[in-house]
Amino acid sequence: MQFKDSREMGSGIGAVVVTYRRPELLAKTVCTILQQTVSCSVVVIVNNDPDGPSALGRIAGFLTGAEKTRVIELRVGCNAGSAGGFKLGIQHVLDYTDCAWIWTMDDDYFPEKECLLELLKCEKEIVQATRYWRGELMETAAIDMEFSNAFRIDPKRRIVTESLIKHAKGEWLRVAGFSFEGTLFRRDVFTKMGLPLAEFFICHDDLELSLRAKDYGYDIYLALRARANREFCVNRAGVLRGWKGYYAIRNYCFLIRKYGHMGIWWRILIITSCSIILNACHWDLKGLRGVLAGFWDGVLGRYSDVDRVKIVKVSELGLSGDLD
Repeated sequence: MQFKDSREMGSGIGAVVVTYRRPELLAKTVCTILQQTVSCSVVVIVNNDPDGPSALGRIAGFLTGAEKTRVIELRVGCNAGSAGGFKLGIQHVLDYTDCAWIWTMDDDYFPEKECLLELLKCEKEIVQATRYWRGELMETAAIDMEFSNAFRIDPKRRIVTESLIKHAKGEWLRVAGFSFEGTLFRRDVFTKMGLPLAEFFICHDDLELSLRAKDYGYDIYLALRARANREFCVNRAGVLRGWKGYYAIRNYCFLIRKYGHMGIWWRILIITSCSIILNACHWDLKGLRGVLAGFWDGVLGRYSDVDRVKIVKVSELGLSGDLD
């Protein structure tokens, strides 16, 4: 599919929010977007719940009449996860709007009032807001990343800290990767390097896109004055437990196959072993089976079926339509 270059487009901003059965948090997220000092042209809600109620219907009471005209809901035919949700949402902005910028986030992410303004001030092609949780820095962006280093278990050499922000000389830091939580992309980024991989479903989908962006020559920045608050604390070890463990292990295998080399396969063996121990200590047999299945599928290159990852309904408040 051919997308228009941002040089042919206006200067509008399209926000993409992926949600799944959290209407109260979604309403708060959408309201914080609409209250920004810089207006978004459109807010695209990607509803990953095909059987539940309309997301728009659940949040309509929180919006004014003018705000309602800028919010669109895309109903997905299945739970597409964060990877599939962001792919569909970004593609919709590219196909149906003239927005030159795309701002992504989850439904538990609340940007402060001048967050978008500070992101735009950076004038970078990929720039992420700095995340906080209950007033404390909760940023996991890596300053340096050595993904192909066979001697590192964690490819992140350094992550952003309070001290680093305090002593930073400018308003932004150059980082090695981004999250889909609050990152602003120039339209050209996706027209050149493509969309997120829906096959990932969840876990490492943002890391894969970060590595791809590096391959295309893009630099990634963290805007220090662009602040946003998370509803939940980041728990990196938590993805190795329970149902997420399957996707974390499987998708990491994909990254090693594509961006690494044979010398770092030992890393996934160590991570898988740690995940097995973690699940066993909690007597989580389902999680244990998921990790083993994830490792096996990752080694064999088997990934999620994306045939049903498509938009089946587009809705606006007072107007909706089914898609064939």
